Amino acid sequence: MTNGGEKSGWGATRGEEHGADDGAWPVVRETGWGLARVLSDGSLEPIPLFDRAVVGCSGHRAGIVGVGGTDEMSAGARFTVRADGVYVESLDEACMVRVEGVPARTLSVADGDVVRMGELLAIFVERDLDLYQGAPELVSGELLFGPRQRPWLARARAHVASRESVVLTGGVSVGKWSLARHLAHEVADPAAIRQIEGDAPSHDVDWGAFPLEQTRVYLIRRIDKMSRSVQNELARLVRRTRDGLLIATVDGELADALTDGRLAPSIASLLAGHEISVPGLEERREDLAAMAMQLAGQLGVPAAAMTTDAREVIMRGGWPGGVDELRTVMWACLSEPGEEGLKKLRRSIARPSPRTPLALQEVDEDLARNRLRYALAHASGTVATAARELRMSRQSLYRELRRLGLTPPHQGVDSGPAS
Repeated sequence: MTNGGEKSGWGATRGEEHGADDGAWPVVRETGWGLARVLSDGSLEPIPLFDRAVVGCSGHRAGIVGVGGTDEMSAGARFTVRADGVYVESLDEACMVRVEGVPARTLSVADGDVVRMGELLAIFVERDLDLYQGAPELVSGELLFGPRQRPWLARARAHVASRESVVLTGGVSVGKWSLARHLAHEVADPAAIRQIEGDAPSHDVDWGAFPLEQTRVYLIRRIDKMSRSVQNELARLVRRTRDGLLIATVDGELADALTDGRLAPSIASLLAGHEISVPGLEERREDLAAMAMQLAGQLGVPAAAMTTDAREVIMRGGWPGGVDELRTVMWACLSEPGEEGLKKLRRSIARPSPRTPLALQEVDEDLARNRLRYALAHASGTVATAARELRMSRQSLYRELRRLGLTPPHQGVDSGPAS
């Protein structure tokens, strides 16, 4: 099976024609890497890329407008694959490209980078681009999870729907507790839910106030803060209660709580295999624009303050303090009118750590093939030199050639994936 439209030779570019009958430029739509464009309402639209794809930056040109040698004066930027990753080159001075807030004529981009081209605001993605499509989901009326979070959200819902206890883990203020309450209310009436703070004094937990015939769900915040004796009593009650279910949260990782002895064996056995890790905001950068707009409405921040510039700055932030930190900074900065508020916002976020492209084995196969081809072409087919450029061993390079269906250079010129 050949990879349609790929020319023979190690330096080949990709350009399969789609939509030629309506006058569109030749483009490729079946690829797993590209740009996850953030629309004005916070929803996501994938823009698949390929080697030497040319992308427009605003209006009707926000998307693929050509390939390789197209009219550069009508385009925003060109994306080119090299051995060490993908580079974006600005083609229009009126549409200067910024990666992580840094403007330049040519810049490298890595998975998760915030890319700005005119009014186009996006996240660069090196794999699974199809997961970045659609609107975020509002949970409990206060928390947003974007389309890429759907798989683990579905697992959490499947656990509770099957009456399996579940524990939500993750960093501070990432939405664990809001999600836990949401899951509880999906499967039980409010009267059947018993909500307990794990760090409350043991004598404040009056189990007698929770009749077994009414209770269905025990909802525990920071269960690892409970004393061992209270945890053991809780496990006993969950097992005794008809259709009893435990939904709990732990700050940090479950493995650490188990290693440190903060969870009793009785609770650990209830939760075994049912951990759902809630990603931090740094791992949900594509959700931050929608999250910020929702917070702006809650805080009374003027809609005019939520410009593309403001959303770009917010998406670049790491927000180690989670949603609480984002809320505090937005209130302190964007409540001020105009450019002053935006300047204050820029000063309030730390410059992000430089990102590096994913390893060849981790990226989308189309991108991996192009990076490998570039390295071999640049090395004149010498495997040892190409391997050094790709920062991998020769054995690993040969394995990648086989995995991607490419012919090793000493066996002849490649013409695409093997049949």
